Amino acid sequence: MAVPPQLCELAVKIETEDTKKVCCLLDMTMVKDRNGSEIENREKRSIRPQETTPLTFSKPKSKRRHHDNQRSRGLLGKEGFKFPLLEYTDHMKAQMEVETHFSKHFTFTKPSEMEGNDAWTLPAVETMYTQPSWQDETLQAMKISLNKTKEQLSDKDIEVWHSHTNNTNPTQKVSYAIRRHAQPEMVTQAWLKFYEIVNAYPIIPPDAETGSQEDSSDTVQQHHSATLDEEVVQFNSVHLCEAPGAFILALNHYLALNRSSLKWQWLGNTLNPYYEGTSLDQCIAEDRFIYLTLKKWSFGKDNTGDLMVRDNLDSIVQDAQCLGPVHLVTADGSFDCQANPAEQEKMTHPLHLCEVVGAMCLLAPGGSLVVKKFTLFESETLSLVYLLCCVFERVHLYKPGTSKQGNSEVYAIAINYCGKDNCSEHLNKLLEVYGPDIRPESMFAQEDIPEDFMQQMRQCANMFMCFQVSTIERNLMLFQSMPEWEKQYNELLKNKATAFFFEQNYCVPIPVDKTITDGNVNKSRHLLDSDWNKTGSAMLMRSNCVLSKLEILKQFIDCYIKDYSNLRPGHDIKGNKIVQASASFSSQHLEKIEFERIRGKPFHYIDSSKFCSERVIRIYRELHRAWEKLCSGGKIVCDDSLLDSVLCQCPGAQVLRGEAIPGPHSGCRALEQALVLLEKGDVSVGGSIVLLDVPLLSRLQYGLLLVLGSAFKQVQIYTSQEVGKQLPVLVLDGLQSLSCREAVVHALHHAGWSPDGGSGGAQGFLQIVALPSLMVNEQLQAMFHYNIHHSIHLALAFYKNATMQC
Repeated sequence: MAVPPQLCELAVKIETEDTKKVCCLLDMTMVKDRNGSEIENREKRSIRPQETTPLTFSKPKSKRRHHDNQRSRGLLGKEGFKFPLLEYTDHMKAQMEVETHFSKHFTFTKPSEMEGNDAWTLPAVETMYTQPSWQDETLQAMKISLNKTKEQLSDKDIEVWHSHTNNTNPTQKVSYAIRRHAQPEMVTQAWLKFYEIVNAYPIIPPDAETGSQEDSSDTVQQHHSATLDEEVVQFNSVHLCEAPGAFILALNHYLALNRSSLKWQWLGNTLNPYYEGTSLDQCIAEDRFIYLTLKKWSFGKDNTGDLMVRDNLDSIVQDAQCLGPVHLVTADGSFDCQANPAEQEKMTHPLHLCEVVGAMCLLAPGGSLVVKKFTLFESETLSLVYLLCCVFERVHLYKPGTSKQGNSEVYAIAINYCGKDNCSEHLNKLLEVYGPDIRPESMFAQEDIPEDFMQQMRQCANMFMCFQVSTIERNLMLFQSMPEWEKQYNELLKNKATAFFFEQNYCVPIPVDKTITDGNVNKSRHLLDSDWNKTGSAMLMRSNCVLSKLEILKQFIDCYIKDYSNLRPGHDIKGNKIVQASASFSSQHLEKIEFERIRGKPFHYIDSSKFCSERVIRIYRELHRAWEKLCSGGKIVCDDSLLDSVLCQCPGAQVLRGEAIPGPHSGCRALEQALVLLEKGDVSVGGSIVLLDVPLLSRLQYGLLLVLGSAFKQVQIYTSQEVGKQLPVLVLDGLQSLSCREAVVHALHHAGWSPDGGSGGAQGFLQIVALPSLMVNEQLQAMFHYNIHHSIHLALAFYKNATMQC
């Protein structure tokens, strides 16, 4: 049997272990390599026809003879012997499935490109938000069908299902291959998705790709001038809801390889990972890139970073003016919808609307927008997509190959913005309704949206729904049983998908001087890296019974105590034995502490902290909520027996106790009282201050401690050996001199801090010490140690009190 020559050519491309070879097969254009010499790079890929339908993944029933199998394996090289149960037709089928997997897109065709239909125009401003939300029967039928398929997942063990779908994901190996062959900064799923988008669509406008140069080759001076003109071509981008920063880093990698002459400037916005009033379920805690580029981020007027606050949008727009004309806006916002996954589209719509309105305020004429969306069934989404089609020249909906197959995520890519001057009345109306609330009215009435647009929306929604249903059904089928043939075919899909990604998206290492962080973003930070598993959030979300949730949280506490107990020493106290500090750090000199005053939106409870384990903060906060709900506040009993032993070590020390209100609050009462003691001269040289039950979770609390501690020789922390058994004790040990005392009081007053008589009011401050001074390693480790012991002790007390009420 003759084997098609195309198949033989295909076989050499599927060796994942040597993906670099694939890059050599790409179509070529000119690009500079790491050494500055010219190399060639592939052109943008052509997009496959949008009428593509999902392919099935069933094993072919026919079996070939043994000698045909032997010949197939020989023709396919190493791949043939790696997957002995697969025939060359299986390899061909897998290649087709991979190409389909990377071709999930839809392009809207405006009436001007067709015959017999009126142009798409924005409805009159007076009609906006005057009619209630409406439904399209066809789209609602699709929604019901999709949700019915999703309901089959409700009884699956979350961790086991997640592991299974990760294994069946065709692009599972792409991330590893990119890390190995291109060594980019902070590769994440979002990095891969945006790298696909920027390679597939012209979101960098043509006038930003090449400088305007006149034909002036008569003299060397004129030629040199033209070269300089090319080098200073501006390209500006704003990235909304961007944490942890993967879109920015992917764009930088692309520009370094393909548009190295551009002078690129960017501004980022996201929920502030340092604002302690934002829940960890809403905010992405990963901040490595943000910390290294902090001056390039805009967190708005109230320092929360919340884009859905109008004043924050105005602040972001004002900050972006420093860049000049904005050519690109990206928006990758979403939030956890596990509580009601069937209504993800409606729940996330206010955020997506704010992102689009923000982009319309930011973009210069001709600019482009990339914004995340989910399903396309509701009138709110239909109106929003229609708005995009009216104010942008071209609109595409695209699901990158590296986007998880089984979810509803798609990206709207809108190109060539008409400019806000051409839609100012509609933009002003949108700004009137701007905010986080889900409105009962729809942006546009059903009769104001053309039928030909609706037909395209139905076609588009059905296409993406079919892809998603096909994936879920395949995963369910393989979850029950995955025979050896399926395992080999699954691995073959991964190999081919990895090779195909490199074929379509040229990606090699870039010089260190072209990176944003000099590679520092890839360095691990043991303390600050998240230690929370998303499975934990899902378990808590699915637990409707309060008692059941309490038991889950207790399991989490026990597990954490077991993990942590052997990492740090401590001292169980029996009687009044001599004890030693389990952690300490030498105080920073006051002149080395960098002050930065930040005011913003006040908060009562601390929902996140950079100075404690994320696992502990989540457990602590959940148990505090349960205690408040069941016990209606009140008092909790804490074990402060460690204090007596510490006082034996510090005779004559002043003792200050923390807040009367238990829980992760924002108060600074004890720290303010310490400042009052210094101000009044009640602490003599060599004297100490002992602090008990003092929260140090916020930037403000921790910063105040550092400034106060700079007047003393050392800050010491005493804890029990078993995590959480006793309240930890903190000691400001040995006042250095009267001049140090006066310097601290003066510095805090100069920073605008008034002790207010020790009442604990934060006076609108969120921070008084800059983050770099807070992140010094030795003292940061000590703060983690203290906060873990303090938070676990209170969490156990909350659990004990709450269970007594059940």
